[in-house]
Amino acid sequence: MLTEKGTTPFVVSICGPSNAGKSQLAKATVQVLGATIASRIPVDYFLVPRSPESSPEAYFSAPMRWDWPLLLSRLALPAGTVTSTPDMDFNTFLRNGDLGGLSFTIRPVMICDAMAPCPGSNLVALLDVPADVRKRRVVERDQRWGTSVAGRWKHLKHTWRDTLQTLTPDLVLDGTLPLDVLAHRLEKVIGRRLSGNSATRERLLMTDEAMDIPVGTPVIALNGELLGKVREAHEHYVLIDQQGVHNDLDLPVDAVTGFQDGKLLVSVNRGALTEVDHEETLHRQDDGPGPYPD
Repeated sequence: MLTEKGTTPFVVSICGPSNAGKSQLAKATVQVLGATIASRIPVDYFLVPRSPESSPEAYFSAPMRWDWPLLLSRLALPAGTVTSTPDMDFNTFLRNGDLGGLSFTIRPVMICDAMAPCPGSNLVALLDVPADVRKRRVVERDQRWGTSVAGRWKHLKHTWRDTLQTLTPDLVLDGTLPLDVLAHRLEKVIGRRLSGNSATRERLLMTDEAMDIPVGTPVIALNGELLGKVREAHEHYVLIDQQGVHNDLDLPVDAVTGFQDGKLLVSVNRGALTEVDHEETLHRQDDGPGPYPD
């Protein structure tokens, strides 16, 4: 497994728009997992820098990009290696060197925080926070730190819209929840992925018992929208009847957070789910019996 010496780290990418709280969640998750198990990489230090020959206006006219090859070369270092981010000047957006920034240690679990996920991540978590909350945070942060991030708000929005075109998160977290709640929730998901235990049983634990998913149960998205009703429940996925729409929604069981008032709650919104042809899904019943009654 990934905890053995000399193996590739388990990479977790915490993604989201500007001022969603990504870095704070990354730090809190490292604290929950323990510093000997996990380490954080502040990925914005790996931004592709501005060329000295180009103007700041030209640099900010395009979405931000990250130097993924350089970051991946750090992740390929042996476990226990102490290394660092590049030395990035965020006033000029010039890079002073490929090393010399913030130090970090290669651990079995590496947590990256940036708008975009690190390529090849084992787990991609999207931190979802309303725009008005994020705007308030950026103004408060600028006042506290003497920065001017609010002045680049349009550029940050541009980058986020560009990122969303290819972003496919494994998990969506409500960034307005308390930080300790989010960190412990993410820690549990990481633990399940590392242990190899059945996501089906563990994801449905409410007290200490697994619960069935009855056919016809209403399914509620993270944003409160009714996605439809359970058509079929299998070991690794749930098919959601969209009520009047030909295609079903394919919901990974790992996205289920539990039951409340007879409704199935999930950690994703409609846009993160895949639509599948209802007629084709009938053939899936040959996959073998699952733990839930059909």
